[in-house]
Formats: sequence, structure tokens, C-alpha cells
Amino acid sequence: MIKRLVKLRQFKGNDPTKAMEYLNTEMRQNLLAIEDSLKRLQGFNFTQNSSAITWNIEHNLGYKPIVVAYNDNDVIISGTVVYPNSNQVTITFASAESGRARLV
Repeated sequence: MIKRLVKLRQFKGNDPTKAMEYLNTEMRQNLLAIEDSLKRLQGFNFTQNSSAITWNIEHNLGYKPIVVAYNDNDVIISGTVVYPNSNQVTITFASAESGRARLV
């Protein structure tokens, strides 16, 4: 924040167009950061209808999310979570499970 104020003061008394360009750039960067935060808050819901030991989830969130899995009775179930990349998650359970996963 201080660096931004110093940068803005450099424009004071100079070209107001450059000051506006700087502010517009800052606003764009802030909006992109807000969009990224909102994307993370939205998360991803996955449903596994048929029982399986392994759930392969393609979420396209672009990061490695926190994963919580639930069985059909909405009880949290434990599994081993692996991230093949920033858009996929694999959950492996001790026995076949069906249910849902929430990724945030």
C-alpha cells in the first residue's frame, strides 16, 4: 500500500493521464485477485453415484483444493487424496463408497 502511495505521489503535479493509467492498472489487478478469491469460494461439488474404491474428480479449479468426502448418509468418510495436477483429484477409499465430495 505504501509503495502505491509513493508511486501515486510521483505523478502528483506531473501528467494526470499517467496517474490514471497507473490507477486503472492497479484496479485491474485488484479485480483479478477478487475474481480468483470468488472462484475459490465457489469450489466444486462432485457426486459419485455408483460405489467405487477410487473417485477420479476433474474440477478445473486451477489449484489443489481442500477435499471433504461424504457417504450417501452425509457422514464424512476418509480416503487418501492425491492431486495428479491442479485440476484433478483422486480419492482412494479402503472399500467401495458412493456419495459426494466438496472441494474448496
